[in-house]
Amino acid sequence: MDNNYENQDATSNSSIDNSVGDNTFGLSDAGDQQISEQYLAVAVKWYKKGWGKAIIAGMIVIILLFALVVYLIISNFGVDKSGSGQLNNIDNLFTTSSTSAVVSSSSSTVATGVIATVKDSTRLLAEKMDRPMWGNPSSTLVIVEFADFQCSVCEAEFSAIRGFVTKHQDEVLYIFRNYVVIDENSNLLAQASLCAGDQGKFWIFHDKLYTNFGSINSTADLQNLVQSLGLDWNKMGACIQSGKYVSQVSQDSIDGQNLGIVGTPTFFVNGKKLEGAITSADWEAILSKYKQITGQNN
Repeated sequence: MDNNYENQDATSNSSIDNSVGDNTFGLSDAGDQQISEQYLAVAVKWYKKGWGKAIIAGMIVIILLFALVVYLIISNFGVDKSGSGQLNNIDNLFTTSSTSAVVSSSSSTVATGVIATVKDSTRLLAEKMDRPMWGNPSSTLVIVEFADFQCSVCEAEFSAIRGFVTKHQDEVLYIFRNYVVIDENSNLLAQASLCAGDQGKFWIFHDKLYTNFGSINSTADLQNLVQSLGLDWNKMGACIQSGKYVSQVSQDSIDGQNLGIVGTPTFFVNGKKLEGAITSADWEAILSKYKQITGQNN
């Protein structure tokens, strides 16, 4: 009895052991395969699967396209670059290929140190003398700005460049050119500024547009601004309606494109391009270096 009990118990234990072992590691080959597939399905991360990789690739493409759109918007609607970074070597602004050369001559009619104006194709295209200008027309240091009245970076630069050219109006010549990039309202304000020039108030109108940046959003807004400056609104309206300056504004933009401009503001200092906002300190440094090179400090 005892032996039989012990044998039965041993057999029972063996059966239980085999049962536990079978449940743990698989009941059959088919069961092994099913559990293995389920395990792999859980173990393989989603991003390692074909569809997961496709989703990741799609997300990368979308991010890159978004970055490209942002870049194009920034490029077209306003160049926001550090002026200081462009001026690490101010000497490069004043090479003889794009600036006024210092003439050293023994001729009695040309004194040593006299500036002879030598303009390359870039300067000839940028420095159109029939555009609004401020300063000394005889100056050999010429600054041209291509700007849009609705460009926020142009508005940020406004006080720096206007303060500089007003302070040094006997030493520099500043030329303003319209480069319309924002929208049709930019085109309207560009034409209106030139029509204001017909009444002798281009610069007053120019300054007022920037000091009231973003507030001219309708014809009524424009009329209020015009009348607040003492301009004749009827003459202004007739000038705009006639399209008198449509071709000039268009030509400014075409010239800008041919000069490689991608956004505003863009400056040309004696033909050398500078993009984005330039600080007052950097404008002063440019003038100081130019005077040093040309001997005007002596």
